[in-house]
Amino acid sequence: MQRPLSLQQLDRYVARIGYRGPRDPTLGTLRALHRAHLLAIPYENLDIHLGRQLTLDPEAMFTKLVDERRGGWCYEMNGLLGRVLETLGFDVHKVVSGFGTAPVATLSKNDLRGIGRTNDCILYGGQAHYTIRASDDELTTLAASLPATASKDYGVPFYDIFQRYDRDFYKIDPLLFSPAEVWLTSAESGRSFHGGKLAPDILAASLYPA
Repeated sequence: MQRPLSLQQLDRYVARIGYRGPRDPTLGTLRALHRAHLLAIPYENLDIHLGRQLTLDPEAMFTKLVDERRGGWCYEMNGLLGRVLETLGFDVHKVVSGFGTAPVATLSKNDLRGIGRTNDCILYGGQAHYTIRASDDELTTLAASLPATASKDYGVPFYDIFQRYDRDFYKIDPLLFSPAEVWLTSAESGRSFHGGKLAPDILAASLYPA
């Protein structure tokens, strides 16, 4: 467990991302914080190219992304958000391990088609395996609700969905942004639970259009 943020640090973080909502550990808070974080703090890896020493020290990451108002790379972004969530009372240690696979998207003639194909490789061809500290009942429910198949927008290539919502990611049902198929193993019982399915026909229509 990391040292939690102080109240002053938490105030500076929410000001940095422009978040004014509740701070209780609920799904609504998680979604709102995640969205605000992504919109306010960009991906940035300039220190790598400038040959600067990298650090995963939590205080250094906070200073860089919040106080200096810079962007961050994957470990910095996730490290900061994880520390914020833990401070608010979220359990960020339930996932013990995970790995996944997905097809590689074919080349496309424009960026939007490329975005569509890379998303389709996850939504209709991605497979993910997780070991989680949770009961069998929790994982039974999660296995049914986690895959992309649980979304009301599931079933057509992502490019078409993106166009339907005027190219606004945040109008798309959040449940869509998941792998096609998942296996969840309980670290408590050792049992595994499966959800979702591959959709090779939809994936082929995206990657190899007629």
